[in-house]
Amino acid sequence: MRQGNPRERRRRPARASAKRPGSADDRGTQTIPALDSRPTLEAPDDAYLWLGAPREAAVDWSELDNPDRELVGRAQEAATQTYAPYSMFAVGAAVRSKPGRIYTGANLENASSGLSICAEASALNTANAAGDFAVAAVAVVGFSFTEPSGASRIVTPCGSCRQLIVEAAQISKTDVRVLCCNAELTSIAISTISELLPQAFGPANLGVTHQWPKLRLELEARVNQLIDLRQKR
Repeated sequence: MRQGNPRERRRRPARASAKRPGSADDRGTQTIPALDSRPTLEAPDDAYLWLGAPREAAVDWSELDNPDRELVGRAQEAATQTYAPYSMFAVGAAVRSKPGRIYTGANLENASSGLSICAEASALNTANAAGDFAVAAVAVVGFSFTEPSGASRIVTPCGSCRQLIVEAAQISKTDVRVLCCNAELTSIAISTISELLPQAFGPANLGVTHQWPKLRLELEARVNQLIDLRQKR
């Protein structure tokens, strides 16, 4: 049997729908719930921790012990090596290893912005290249060198750098201390990396913290073999 033309079918009457708060009423106006009927949330006193902010009250450089004074001072000095013609924002970082050695780095920008290197990444790489990747503390100093007022603001590591510090912390099996400073070193906030990046994913999740020491020895042995071969030529 041939069906009739769909255009000739009778349309079903539209069903009435229940009105919801915020829907249009019969007059085309918008019904909005009263503001006082909406639930409100009160942030606790430590709400700033939700944003990964340093937990401790800021201190002055003079209030630090001598090892930390040297660390933040070296970070401040490293900022002079910044290459930042695009952002004009200088960052210096200093990494202290468990044996007490300090390695520094500065941000290195690039016309292709994705290739820019942060100061913290540079300092961590320098420590690793020296074979001293057991990191205990990191200090970072940053400021806009074309805006004098910016020297009083505390600078913290970006998300990528926090992840890099987590990697070093888990390999070192240490909750690395992070000293976030303003350029004048009059305001320094001290945290641990687990507070700046809580519940972070890292090498511990993949079992690398137990494997890497053995793998590192295998790597060193192989490199020494290659060096011997070169020297015998």
